Amino acid sequence: GTLCSAFGTPFKKVSKSKRVVVIDKGITGGLHKGMSVDFFYFNYTGGNELFATGIIVKTEASSSYVQVTKKYSRRRVEEGTVFRADEVLE
Repeated sequence: GTLCSAFGTPFKKVSKSKRVVVIDKGITGGLHKGMSVDFFYFNYTGGNELFATGIIVKTEASSSYVQVTKKYSRRRVEEGTVFRADEVLE
């Protein structure tokens, strides 16, 4: 897949309902509507922990809106979160 952001804060904001995340990559970063997105919590000692997945529902030039479809833990998108976007192959 496309590793879209390495470290830091790859998101712009989270909706009040916590179901939509706006990430800082869009069409110019190779993302498009319908792609699958995995959110990981990254730390230097424990590696990456997958805590949520979602689908891109809207893309703009430099940002994308991700609808969170499944959560695997109580973690939230915050500093230390990285994401990976993949094509959904059917």
